[in-house]
Amino acid sequence: MQVTSGQVGRVYVSHAWAGSRLRSAVRLALGTALGVVTLLAHILDLSGVPVDVLGGVVWIALLAVTLVLLVRGGFRWPAWREAVPSILLLVSILVARFGWLGVFSGDAAVCCFIAFYLIELRGVVRSSPGWYAALAITGICVLASLAMAEVEAEEPNASIRDGGTALVWAMGQLFRFGSLVQERPVTQIGGFFGVVIIFAGVLFSAVMLSAVTAWVVRQGGQGNRERDEERYRQHVRDALREAGLLPDGSDEVEDVESRVFINVEEVVGRVPRYWWRSRALATQEFLEGLTSEFDLVPGESSDGRRRVYAVVQAGVVSPGDLDTDPASGLSVVVTTEETDRWIDGRVREGDAVVTGNAAHSARLAESGVVVISPSALASLADHLTDTA
Repeated sequence: MQVTSGQVGRVYVSHAWAGSRLRSAVRLALGTALGVVTLLAHILDLSGVPVDVLGGVVWIALLAVTLVLLVRGGFRWPAWREAVPSILLLVSILVARFGWLGVFSGDAAVCCFIAFYLIELRGVVRSSPGWYAALAITGICVLASLAMAEVEAEEPNASIRDGGTALVWAMGQLFRFGSLVQERPVTQIGGFFGVVIIFAGVLFSAVMLSAVTAWVVRQGGQGNRERDEERYRQHVRDALREAGLLPDGSDEVEDVESRVFINVEEVVGRVPRYWWRSRALATQEFLEGLTSEFDLVPGESSDGRRRVYAVVQAGVVSPGDLDTDPASGLSVVVTTEETDRWIDGRVREGDAVVTGNAAHSARLAESGVVVISPSALASLADHLTDTA
């Protein structure tokens, strides 16, 4: 048994987070930090170099992320469309900082931040309306409450003078116990933020109710899910074969002397430069580089001594996205199973597996399989040379 050198189990970004979702998460974190720092500095009357430096550092970080997005996108419309919320927030912070709109500077910044928060949050929470509604309500309530407290604190007769009191009032409006809260906004701008909170509660509470109802319905049919799963997989295989995208028997492996299995998802998910693009594009680029770097050319793959299998899970990418030469020494396998399970069902002692999953690597090593980590992928060339 031989385990190649290199660290197994480096930072992994799954296909569900790779690309635009991860970019949105980074911008959302920076923008939220920028908004909270700015508002708390005004409410708590925090002034001085530390607060200004912290806000400036976060502002510059968000600006740098936005510029990188535009440069890497070639300043084309898709890049601009993704960068617009961040640009809007950055400009609104400057407007509030220098008072370019007079008394309305802070209000404009709050409205821009709410728009930024909702847009970027949608990019992060894509397939769960319930979570989106809950996080949207929380964010809007906290932000509007802080803004309301800042405005109301300047009014002598106001009863809302801090963020905690404003948040209690907001919760009362959302959960219908507002009659128990004695404090009320007395300024026009404070009333405006109150209307924003009430509107958000009505809108997103309906979404949450719908999400809970859908979840209950799904739980009722969960018993049939496992039974239908294999049938669905078989239908996918048959459809791919009929379309000519998946040859007959392509999910089987040849009985040759040396076989190498590459868990593409585990490898690509641990390469930082692939985190920021879609997994389909990253997989295609990885396979093209793999074919050229290790000289997997026709003729060498037909000597009956070795075969390299790049295992890709269906749903992460579609076979039509993979533009590889079927005559090369690299066989691309698109499977509807989990890639780890597919490899476990076909690997044998003496084979080599490229994976970054620590638990899977341990199981393979116990079976006498050569485990190659993504950080030591260059050693795959030595393995291919030794076994050819």
